[in-house]
Amino acid sequence: MRRYIILMAASCLWSHTPAQAAAIDPYSEVNAGWERFSDVYLHILENYYTHLDQTRVMRSAIEGMIKDLDPYSQFFDEEGLRQLRQDTTGKFAGLGITVGIKDSYPVIIVPIEETPAERAGLLPGDQIVEIGGKNTKGCSLDDVVGMLRGDPGTKVNLKMHRFGREDWEQELVREIIKIRSVSLTQNLPGEIGYISLKQTRFSEDTAGEVAEALRTLKAGAAKGIILDLRGNPGGLLSQAVGVAELVLPKGAPVVTIKERENNKEEKKTASGRSVTESLPLVVLIDGGSASAAEIVAGAIQDNDRGIIMGTTSFGKGSVQTIFDLHEAEESALKLTTALYYTPSGRCIHRLGNSESRNLSLKVPFGEIELPASGVLEILLRAADPMQAAIELKSRFDLEESVVVQLLAEPLASLVGQPPRRLAAEEERENSKKDAGGKETQQEIFYTRKGRRVFGGGGIAPDVVSKPWPTPTVVRDLQKNRMFFDFAIEYVGRDTTLSRLTVAPEVDEQVLAAFEAFVRHRRGGTTNSMLSGGFAAKRVTELRRLGEELGWSPETMTHIDNLEETLQAEQNVGILNSITEPHIREAIRRELILRLQGKKASLVAELENDPQVSEAAILLKEPQRYTQHLVSAGSKEHKGN
Repeated sequence: MRRYIILMAASCLWSHTPAQAAAIDPYSEVNAGWERFSDVYLHILENYYTHLDQTRVMRSAIEGMIKDLDPYSQFFDEEGLRQLRQDTTGKFAGLGITVGIKDSYPVIIVPIEETPAERAGLLPGDQIVEIGGKNTKGCSLDDVVGMLRGDPGTKVNLKMHRFGREDWEQELVREIIKIRSVSLTQNLPGEIGYISLKQTRFSEDTAGEVAEALRTLKAGAAKGIILDLRGNPGGLLSQAVGVAELVLPKGAPVVTIKERENNKEEKKTASGRSVTESLPLVVLIDGGSASAAEIVAGAIQDNDRGIIMGTTSFGKGSVQTIFDLHEAEESALKLTTALYYTPSGRCIHRLGNSESRNLSLKVPFGEIELPASGVLEILLRAADPMQAAIELKSRFDLEESVVVQLLAEPLASLVGQPPRRLAAEEERENSKKDAGGKETQQEIFYTRKGRRVFGGGGIAPDVVSKPWPTPTVVRDLQKNRMFFDFAIEYVGRDTTLSRLTVAPEVDEQVLAAFEAFVRHRRGGTTNSMLSGGFAAKRVTELRRLGEELGWSPETMTHIDNLEETLQAEQNVGILNSITEPHIREAIRRELILRLQGKKASLVAELENDPQVSEAAILLKEPQRYTQHLVSAGSKEHKGN
C-alpha cells in the first residue's frame, strides 16, 4: 500500500508538468517527502483507535498543504466550486433576492432588478416564513439560500410576512439571475458621467457592461467620467484587461503576468476596443479595491490616461489559476501561479498578503481559521461594516455566510474606527522620504509621461481623498441594522406612507420615532452593541488579549483611541450635533430603498459622497486636472 501511494502521487505530479530543461529540479525532494507522508498515513490507518473517514482525512491533508502556501490558493469541493462559478460568471439560478436574518426568520434585504422577486412585488424587509411548506424559523442563511435556489423553470412556494399586512402565499418560478457588475450609470450635474462598480465583482460580462455604460454617458454629452472601483475585490483577469481597453488607445500596455522565476511572461496590450480615449477620467479606489480593480487602476495611472483618487488600494497583485480535479465528485484547485505587473513595471502585491496563514495568531470561525492580525487590520481600517465585509472577502476568499458570522463576533466592534492611516501604511509612506522629508528613489517607477509612482503595496492614488468619518454610535446602529429595521416598521405602521412613491423628509418627528425605536430595542431582548456598554466591554477584553499576546504598540494605540471614542460618544447619547446629520442621511437612504428601490437608493447615496463630489469638481477644472497628469509625483492631500 505504501508503494502504491508514493507512485500514485509522483505520477500525478509529473503528469501535469511539461518537460523542462530547468537547472533546478523542483522534485528532488518529492520522493522523500511522500515517503514520510505515506509512513504517517499508514500508521494512522493501521493503529488509530477508531474508524476514520478516509475521504475526510485526505481532504484535511490537502487543505493543510494548501494553507501553507498563501491566502488565495484554495481547494473547492462541489459546493465551493458552485459558489466559485457563480462569482466568476455573475449568474445563478434562483429568485433574485439578497437575504439576511431578522427575528430568527430570513428577511429580504433587497430584490434584484428585473428578477422574479422584483416582478412579484417583494420588498426590502419582507420576511420569508415558509419555503415549500417548511417553516424557516431558525434556519441558517446557507440553508435558506439552498432552498431558494434550484433549476431554472422550477417553481417554489413562499409564505411571506410584511409589517402591517396579513401573511400571504407567493409562487415564483426560478430563472437565471444575472448579477450586474455595473450597479449604477448616472449623469451627474455639470455633464459628468458616473459608472459604479463599487462593491461588485469583475465577472464574465463586466467589460461589456462598462462599454454599454460609457456609450450611454457619451450619448448624454458627458464631458468627464468617474469610474468607481471602491470596495471592488476583483475577479476575472480577462475582464480587467477588457475594461482597461475601453479607455486606452490601441497598443497601450495593460498588464504583464510573470510566472515563477520569470519562466514565463505574458504581456497584455489594448486591442483597439476603446470607447473613449479622450474624455477626462477619474478612478476612485480604496482599501477594498483589489486584484482586477487594481489592474484597471494601475493601467490607467501608468498610461497617464486618468487620475486615480481615494486611498491606497488593497495590494493583491497575484494571479490564480483554476485546475479541475478529476474525481468522483466535482472539485477544483485554485492556485496562485503568477504575479502581475503594471505597465511601468510595478509589482503592487503587498508582501504581507502572501505570507503563510500559519505565521500569526489564529481566530477560529466555523471550520476555518483566520490570522488575528489580518482580521484586526481590516476591522480597524474599514469605514463601515459593508467595506469590512468586502475586504474580508477579498483577502481571505470567504463566503458570504462566513463574513456575516465574523462581523457578528465581538472583534467586529472595531469596524469603522474613525479613519486613521495604519502604522504600516504610514511607515511605507515615510520610507519613500529621506531625513529632510524629500522622496527617495526607493521603489520608484515612472508613468508614460514621467510621473513617479511606487510599487510594493497597492496602488497609491494621485489625489488622496478620504470618506467622511462616521461616528462610532452610527456605525453600531448600521451594524445592528437599526436603520433598515426602523424604515421597514415605520413604513409598515402607516398605510398612507406605504403607498408613497417618494420617500418623506426626515424631520423631527421621524427622528423622534427613530429614537423611540432604538430605546425599545435596547430595552428588549435584541442583543445590541449599544446596550449596557457592550462595545466598551469587548474593547477591554481585546486590550487584555493584546497585552497577553504582545501585540505591537501601534495596534494597542488604535485600541486606546477606539476606547476613548466609545466613552465620549456614550456620554452624549445617540442624537447630538455630530451624529444627527449622519443619522438623518442613513434613515433617508433606507426609506428611499423601501419606497423607491435600489437604484434610487444608490443615487441618493451619491448626493452626500464627498469623494464623488471631489472627483466631479476635479473633472470640471481642466487646468488642475491636466496638472496632475504632468507633474512628477505630486500629491494633493485632503484633511480628515
